[in-house]
Amino acid sequence: MALDWDLLNEDCADISDWADQDTGSCVSSQATFDSKSCFKFYCPVEGILNEAQRYSNISLPATFTFEMSIYLNQTYKDFDIQLVTDMASPRDAYYLYIEEARCWIGGQTVYYPRINNSWQTFRYVVKSTRKVDLWIDDRIYVGDKAITQTSTNAAGVYLYMNADNVHELTTYIDWVRVDTTPEGQTTESVYKIHDQAMAVRFEQTDASAVDHSKKRIRAKAFSNAALPTTCEVPIVATSDVNASKVRIYDGSAVKSLMKLPS
Repeated sequence: MALDWDLLNEDCADISDWADQDTGSCVSSQATFDSKSCFKFYCPVEGILNEAQRYSNISLPATFTFEMSIYLNQTYKDFDIQLVTDMASPRDAYYLYIEEARCWIGGQTVYYPRINNSWQTFRYVVKSTRKVDLWIDDRIYVGDKAITQTSTNAAGVYLYMNADNVHELTTYIDWVRVDTTPEGQTTESVYKIHDQAMAVRFEQTDASAVDHSKKRIRAKAFSNAALPTTCEVPIVATSDVNASKVRIYDGSAVKSLMKLPS
């Protein structure tokens, strides 16, 4: 079903709707960029404890979908998202840290095809029992990741960028959306086996990466021709909610290739 973004449908045309929590010389402001009305987050070269930050006090339920369009125009970046649910403190909290062709979710690294000077879409899907999916540009990178983090902060959405004491940093946000229904970005896949739509993502390149066990394939799964074309399909337990009918032996047990969440 198509989401109607019933909790938040922010077109970033008026940043004054968001509480200003900037510190130091970092600044969050309204801007026009790439012919779009945007939120701009800027940090000069200064101490790492300074940040450009905005906060929206929307009431986040136990399950929801968060989506954001972001423009990252430097190699070095630390843009962070904190989502805090409306419950008794300490509240359930969900964090996504975005930096230089990788991000962090639930304490694990996720590698993705970072496209500098281009818009990219991140979708964070929070499902029952605190399981989350992470989608980037219509590709699922993490499925049913268990999250245990909490926060004593007020409920709502926090967007912030940290100064790194080395680089001048700028990030633009085109839109921010939240819906009460948890839903993935697409049910279509670039790689199908019979009627099974496989989950295909950018290659995870080291042992610290989330769900590192996988089957590698050669596929043109990303639109930027300059990017590597080695992609992968995650391997999951045959009992996993996203287990496909396709079985594979990983050297120790029979597993399933991961399919797109239905």
